[in-house]
Amino acid sequence: MDIEKTLKNLATFWDIYEYMGDERKTLDDIKGHLMKDLGKPESTARAHITAFLRSGHGVVYRDGEYYFMELDLVFLMLEALDEKWHFLQYLSDQEQIEYLEEKINKLEAKSDDLKSRNSSLQKKVTSLNKEFEDLNKSSQEEKANYEKQINHLEEIYLEAKSELMEQTTCGPLDHKSGNWLSSIKGRLGL
Repeated sequence: MDIEKTLKNLATFWDIYEYMGDERKTLDDIKGHLMKDLGKPESTARAHITAFLRSGHGVVYRDGEYYFMELDLVFLMLEALDEKWHFLQYLSDQEQIEYLEEKINKLEAKSDDLKSRNSSLQKKVTSLNKEFEDLNKSSQEEKANYEKQINHLEEIYLEAKSELMEQTTCGPLDHKSGNWLSSIKGRLGL
């Protein structure tokens, strides 16, 4: 196989090779593709097909009215390219590069998503910290108020106890008069 001529043939008639792929096509199929899909006039399409059939350096075979690519020849050509230019290693490297680029793109997208989530969570944490500080401040204020009330009640209790002690030491306690009880109620604000 003459690699140089085969590659030239592939380049010249790439539109036909690309259309055929690994399927069997008739000349009418190929002509229809050139005219409908590629917009070539019928005379140009016929001339292109005629040149394709006469070139003789391709990798196409005929089976009755069908034309198809001979995959064994394609593989031979790839092996010859690989021996000369390490073509398959290049393809493998390219596939690896494309795979890594795709993986990098996915990781970058995931990173952007995580950054967005992190930003949202930071805002929530800041809001919750502020709410906690407000609740803590409010709780401290309530605690201080309760402590003042407790201190005030302790003072009233001690005064009432002291008064009660004075009354009991000064003479009999007059339960009927209720002076000591009204005094306590007044101090408690009842």
